[in-house]
Amino acid sequence: MDQTKISREDLVERARALIPMLRAEADAAEKRRMIAPKTIAALREAGIFRTLQPERFGGFEYDFGMVVRINSLIGQGCTSTAWVCGLGITHQWIISGFPPQAQEDVWGENPGAITYGSYGPVVEAKPVDGGWTISGSWPFASGCDHGQWALLGARFSGAGADSGAGAGMAPGFVLVPAADYTIHDDWFTNGLAATGSKSIVCEDVFVPSHRRLMFADVMSGNSPGYRASGKPLYSIPMFAGIPTAITTPALGALQGAIDAFIETTRVQKTRGMRSGENVADFAAVQSAIATACAAVDSGKLMFLRDLEET
Repeated sequence: MDQTKISREDLVERARALIPMLRAEADAAEKRRMIAPKTIAALREAGIFRTLQPERFGGFEYDFGMVVRINSLIGQGCTSTAWVCGLGITHQWIISGFPPQAQEDVWGENPGAITYGSYGPVVEAKPVDGGWTISGSWPFASGCDHGQWALLGARFSGAGADSGAGAGMAPGFVLVPAADYTIHDDWFTNGLAATGSKSIVCEDVFVPSHRRLMFADVMSGNSPGYRASGKPLYSIPMFAGIPTAITTPALGALQGAIDAFIETTRVQKTRGMRSGENVADFAAVQSAIATACAAVDSGKLMFLRDLEET
């Protein structure tokens, strides 16, 4: 894989070039209830998953504005793919908040590794020598079939809750390699079926102490990863950036719907008394398209403005 840093505009154009392939694959992906491995491979080859990854592991260290630009294009091709892609991109940012040793675990031997999971702290981590053990099931792990690691939520007590969260139970993330968990196929839905949001199951899995990141640290922008790197990108509070993963698919879907409507009306003819006229020539149709385009553009621009002010 080429690890040369790609310019912002080139990365955007690579995302745009994927739209026809994503559209062609969308129906099959929904029926399969999973994004095709070849689609994930195409996203990886284009460098999409490196958008927020640290440069020292071959990433581009761009910003969340780039996530908006890139993932809204992916959404024009396939909304489910954009959902999975957005999480794959932004999870690289979350991993960058973990202690350096955890980042080395994930990317040291495989800089192209991607991570999926489920944030809900549904289980309590049990303290043991050198770390914790976890057992349980994490639902809604979108894209989990394609991850080399899982990012899972857990609750920590006692000394495990000492990272700015006060006494008692405190939530945090843990990183678990794919070899240590199984995937339970329980994702049967009508919408976003191709996200493959199945459950991840762990049975008495050991998590070393350096593979934990407390929610309080990543919410405050003062994570171990930021303290080690000093990079401003990794000091952004999590909820100021992570929503780009799950809002941009909607922006892309709206633009994709507009594009499909334009393609249809471009060749559509009227019937009845005005039979044979081009639908695209009707002022009412042109006005409706313009209004829809303005709504999508304004939504994207407001999003980008807010991110610039973060």
